[in-house]
Amino acid sequence: MSDTAHQNPNPIFVAIDTDDVAAASASAARLAGVVGGIKLGKQFFMANGPQGVRAVLPDALRRDLPLFIDLKLHDIPNTVAGAVASLARSLAPAYLTLHASGGAAMIAAAREAADAFGADRPRLLAVTVPTRMSDAGLA
Repeated sequence: MSDTAHQNPNPIFVAIDTDDVAAASASAARLAGVVGGIKLGKQFFMANGPQGVRAVLPDALRRDLPLFIDLKLHDIPNTVAGAVASLARSLAPAYLTLHASGGAAMIAAAREAADAFGADRPRLLAVTVPTRMSDAGLA
């Protein structure tokens, strides 16, 4: 994915929250050209893996519909760096999420792994607090 793909003029990404490949594929096909990209998360990824992602977003569709993989990666720095490199190599997502609670060393390792892909690197988003957290849960 080139750097210009990350500069999509449409900032709207739609979450496809299902583990059904056919339903996700149909949604992606309908959304191409309408939204800026799609997000596939843990539910989908754990059920279908990289093959499922490729089925939903074949290369021809990926040009019009950038991929945001929301896995909130969190582990020791070396493991997260390896995961980022593997995802970048196999799926070329536009965006990937990390869980910021993994710390500065984990985030730095992830960034170094992403940067190795140059213009085709995924953008890393650090999640600090999941949206479902209540004030009581944060305390």
